Amino acid sequence: MSGKADIKLGYTCNNRCIHCVIADQRDRALQLRGSTDRTTQEYVSELLDAKRRGLSDVIFTGGEPTIRKDLLQLMHKARTLGLRVHVQTNGRILAYRAMVEKAAPLQAIWCVALHGPTAAVHDGIVGIPGAFDQTLRGLQNLREFKQHVLGKVVISKLNVPHLAEIVGLLASVGAKHVNLAFPHALGSAREHFDEVVPTYTDLAPELRRAVAAHASAIEISIEAVPPCVLPGHKKHLTEYEFSPRHQPAVHTQLDMETRDWHEARREQKQKGENCQQCRYDAVCEGPWKEYVEHFGAGELVPLTA
Repeated sequence: MSGKADIKLGYTCNNRCIHCVIADQRDRALQLRGSTDRTTQEYVSELLDAKRRGLSDVIFTGGEPTIRKDLLQLMHKARTLGLRVHVQTNGRILAYRAMVEKAAPLQAIWCVALHGPTAAVHDGIVGIPGAFDQTLRGLQNLREFKQHVLGKVVISKLNVPHLAEIVGLLASVGAKHVNLAFPHALGSAREHFDEVVPTYTDLAPELRRAVAAHASAIEISIEAVPPCVLPGHKKHLTEYEFSPRHQPAVHTQLDMETRDWHEARREQKQKGENCQQCRYDAVCEGPWKEYVEHFGAGELVPLTA
């Protein structure tokens, strides 16, 4: 059986991204547990649960998983269970070559977040001077050790004009795939909604430009953007990849029990009244609820042809 378990290794992070969604989850975890992290043994139990469920992959996310001292231990445990390991990271700790050298034999898939093509843009978004240079060094170290690298870009008003350049930079440092994710307006992103969340109307031309410029060099996926926003770009939209028919997925957070990720995600989406007329209604989840609450659903024009 295939499928993925998404396991958050705590909510501690060494960046302060303006688009970060975990502030609410971190507060709930503190109320429920008195801590924003779990113990190593608790995470081992999550890995055993993933194995029992027959899943094939585990994704370590955060917070920032690389700042945990037990990350390599957890990666090794996952591999001994026969699970393929993914690490979603801001890449800063990977600037230390020794870290990548120790992790390399485990052959993880590294999903590295890069939110700007320059230090001015990226560091402004993540709130840490020097972060861009560290992340870029981390990407170069991963390339040196022939690791499988994916790129992650959280879209925001601050980087919309630079998306094509970011995708090009990721391709140049050896990333095989880049995911461009529309922001979910929770946590810091909700607090800074007007600074972070673009309209689909403003975003669509820049997404088309990025695809046209770089799709031949790097695989591009676009997350939380409905098909009607980008007609003709079906193969790039994760509405299809994330379909429950594609593969099962479970999601583990500190503030709630493990649950089906497809179900949890659909509960946080909202469609317009006319969406049922669209030929893609069965697979499209619609925008994040907060987007529709703020901008309405007028941009969502059903595709009927």
